[in-house]
Amino acid sequence: MVRNLKSEINLPILTEEDLLKLKSNLSIPTTNRVIVAGSTRKGEEKELIEAYSRAKIEKSFSKERFSQIVDVIEKIDTQIQKYMAIKTVVSFVGELMSKG
Repeated sequence: MVRNLKSEINLPILTEEDLLKLKSNLSIPTTNRVIVAGSTRKGEEKELIEAYSRAKIEKSFSKERFSQIVDVIEKIDTQIQKYMAIKTVVSFVGELMSKG
């Protein structure tokens, strides 16, 4: 019987070549980074998404502009409105990054 795979199996350490092969097998562009959030608890997905969104936004704007964007988002009342604002900014950042 297996109780907790995280503590009961030894995972291999992947080489750069192994990672590239794995990305290729999963049709993930080699330049893309992959975040794995396994065995999360209630609410942790939201925290992960918010942290990722902030990191993408922060990388694309000056520190002052980033602070202004965060202030606006934090003042939004409802979660759905906050989600839509973050999604819009992340989408905009994605467009900027794809244009180079």
